[in-house]
Amino acid sequence: VTSGTATLEAALMGVPHVIAYKTSPLNYRIFKYLLKIPFIGLPNIISQEMVVPECIQEHSSAKSIADTVECFLKDDSYYKITASRLVRLKNHLGAFKPSEEMVKIIADNITTAPQQKR
Repeated sequence: VTSGTATLEAALMGVPHVIAYKTSPLNYRIFKYLLKIPFIGLPNIISQEMVVPECIQEHSSAKSIADTVECFLKDDSYYKITASRLVRLKNHLGAFKPSEEMVKIIADNITTAPQQKR
């Protein structure tokens, strides 16, 4: 999965995955200088720990990604530990559904708004 919201979506679905991302060397140096966080993937940033592996920049070769994915395929306990960490992340974020909550808030305000005189 490339870094971004797709990593969080996969995490919230409980799917162990590998984050892969590569940008230009200049952009990478600029972002590393400006951002003082150790991770690039949202699941890891939110958890403040390496929940899913990251293959970034020079570590994002096809072989490196394949080797990292292979860990999930060969080591069932690694897969299960990662899956349980993803469940913990989902529980940490809660079951709040912003789109549904906003519809309810808007509907409540429309139906309970005082009638204006014409």
